Amino acid sequence: MRILLHRTGFIWIIVVLVALRILGMVLVPLTDTTEARYAEIARLMVTTNDWITPWFKPDVPFWGKPPLAFWMEALSFKAFGINEFAVRLPSLLATLATSWVIWRFALLTGTTRTARNAVLIYITTALAYVASGAVMTDPFLTLGVTWSLAAFYLAPTAPRWYWRYGFFLGLAIGLLAKGPLALVLTFAPIVIWSFIHRSGTAQCHIKALPWLKGSLLTLLIGLPWYIAAELKTPGFLNYFIIGEHFMRFIQPGWGGGRDLYGSAHRHPKGTIWLQWLMASFPWGLIAIGLLLGKMVAAQDRKTLKTTAASPLHSYLLSWALFTPLFFTPAGNVLCTYLLPALPALALILAMGSGDSGQKQTHGKRRLCCPVPRSIALFGRIRICHAATRQRQNRKRIGGLRKQSIGQCQR
Repeated sequence: MRILLHRTGFIWIIVVLVALRILGMVLVPLTDTTEARYAEIARLMVTTNDWITPWFKPDVPFWGKPPLAFWMEALSFKAFGINEFAVRLPSLLATLATSWVIWRFALLTGTTRTARNAVLIYITTALAYVASGAVMTDPFLTLGVTWSLAAFYLAPTAPRWYWRYGFFLGLAIGLLAKGPLALVLTFAPIVIWSFIHRSGTAQCHIKALPWLKGSLLTLLIGLPWYIAAELKTPGFLNYFIIGEHFMRFIQPGWGGGRDLYGSAHRHPKGTIWLQWLMASFPWGLIAIGLLLGKMVAAQDRKTLKTTAASPLHSYLLSWALFTPLFFTPAGNVLCTYLLPALPALALILAMGSGDSGQKQTHGKRRLCCPVPRSIALFGRIRICHAATRQRQNRKRIGGLRKQSIGQCQR
């Protein structure tokens, strides 16, 4: 059974989802301390015209995050005025850009149907949908990580500049959005996958990237701000690199004057997996249900193992699982940390929902993923039971028979 989502239905779903999100961005006031804090930082950037140092208060620099999100929010303030919609718009644009990368990745490794499903799954996960209309830095980090990881895999087969150099542009975006964490979330899945496929597949992907020129491009874009920020407010690098990237995760109650801008989040280690269920809802639960279902029959387990071992699926699994695994030992965690892992989850489920474009041997069944009824109603989904290959074979055989009859009559 295959699930077909028409182009018109897909477009209408996207339009409705984006329209509802924009409506919420306009009508709902800033909802928590994070939104209010980041919006004020962007407002101060506009009023002070200081585009180097984000300011927590007029006399207190904000060392907690790099400035990319604040730059975009400040520019939006300048364009649309000081209001909730303006400060939230950059997050929506970053989410749409991430969706485009997901679309292109799925299209180049699968089919149009796979691409449509992947985009719909991603933007309907709880965290991605909420973050798309919230004042946050995570949508920009996710855009950078998604672009880099997609570019690394696609560079050998789609050697266009936005893949070959997109890997390094994504790193620069991540560095300016969240800092060195972007390097960890990008390179660690690649290293894991490269070790698994070290016999030759990984080497092809590594050699496809312009490492020297690309690295210089990343440094040229990302490094100048770090130098300027330290020179303008000495102490920034120590607090941001050591405090925000090590102490925050090593010490569950990191605070007491050490966290300068808020309170620490005390959680038992491993809490990130409960947060993963919330962040990926409803698709995380669907994925778990499908996985458990495939563990019952021996043939299904064999198919699952074969699929997971393929270069494409093992790459997506490394991408999807590394982020929650990385934050498992940490006690000071937030649900939003999981956003960079959700594009890979969407791609995995989409490739199981229909024709992934991969050649399969006879007798092997696909992993099936049901599309929710709510999406089915909006998208005019049709269930097709006919075998497309059989129809094509019958037409070809019919044509050969007509050709043979014509030759005999001559």
